[in-house]
Amino acid sequence: MIDDKCTGCGLCIPPCPKNLLELVPENKDVHIFCRSLDKGADTKKVCNVGCIACNKCDKVCPYDAITIDSFLARIDYNKCTGCGLCVPVCPTNIISDLIPVREVAYVHEECIGCLICKKVCPVDAITGESKQLHFVDPVKCIGCTICADKCPPRVIEMRSSQAKINAQTERVIRAA
Repeated sequence: MIDDKCTGCGLCIPPCPKNLLELVPENKDVHIFCRSLDKGADTKKVCNVGCIACNKCDKVCPYDAITIDSFLARIDYNKCTGCGLCVPVCPTNIISDLIPVREVAYVHEECIGCLICKKVCPVDAITGESKQLHFVDPVKCIGCTICADKCPPRVIEMRSSQAKINAQTERVIRAA
């Protein structure tokens, strides 16, 4: 795990006799906390939380940042955006999201209703009709940022969960 005393020098990695340490970028928040290269069944015999190479994380990753190599899921941090979609699908819970509370998407009133955000949302948190303002359900939104990244007019921003709920409430009050 992360330790305040670690400087990221990497000197501890080569001498580790079991190759259990890996240097990961400090600015990344999604990590795979397993280093077992055993097949899934063998891993389960000795560890309750080891990677079983089920490919669920690999399949759900929209950025092709996760691959299975030697029976172990690995993250390519150059491709990983930290969306966190891999975390809930991991059956052994070895993938961790270090962001305690994720922000949620907020659609500004300049939304042109192009439907792109609605189509790319992996959890169906966005509603709205063509050429009309879209809305994000803050309960469903997982804060993956895919909608904000794909929005052509760039009218989606990420906000704290409470700020989003307050903004949606204000819209309902104004519309009434």
